[in-house]
Amino acid sequence: MTHDLELHVETLVVDGVSDADAADVGQAFQQELVRLLQRSNASMAPNDGHAIAPFHDASVPVSATSRPADLGTSVARAVHERLVP
Repeated sequence: MTHDLELHVETLVVDGVSDADAADVGQAFQQELVRLLQRSNASMAPNDGHAIAPFHDASVPVSATSRPADLGTSVARAVHERLVP
């Protein structure tokens, strides 16, 4: 059984990302989060339409040599872990 899911990310703030890399981080974040949510859709508990509280304290370990796409993927995985424990 699948559930409809609507997720709205109002603002994604990743400290230390240059303006030039921000679009790549955002695109990788979106693609990976969609992939993860599609994969886990069957195991997600229905939320009966209530919003999930925002969170501001997700930290993602990265190295100084991380590519923007890798950073976006890591952030998406951290968000997914918060949404689908």
